[in-house]
Amino acid sequence: MESGEPLSMQIKRIFTVLDQKNIRRGCHAHKECTQILICQNGICEVLCDDGKQKELFVLDNPSKGLSIPASIWSEQFYKTNNTLLLVLCDQLYEKEDYIRNYADFENFRKSDGKKEG
Repeated sequence: MESGEPLSMQIKRIFTVLDQKNIRRGCHAHKECTQILICQNGICEVLCDDGKQKELFVLDNPSKGLSIPASIWSEQFYKTNNTLLLVLCDQLYEKEDYIRNYADFENFRKSDGKKEG
């Protein structure tokens, strides 16, 4: 994998999440960070929410990725044991970038600081 043109973003942080069947993760949005999720093993369903519409994506093939822009609420549902999710980020970790409360997310989307997603 190469950063830049094919990904349309510079990668500044990479991490993995390994979890078991029936676990829900994520449940947050980012103010600035864009992420690309790639399921390396197992099946992960990803719910994306822009405050008006919700869409569910299924990641079950390591050759496919899902780009989640800033200001999109997402939740990941691990559907199989030992599901491994690779996450590529265009920002370094900053605690203040996370919106972990859904009401705060809705207010952020309504504010002038909202990003179109």
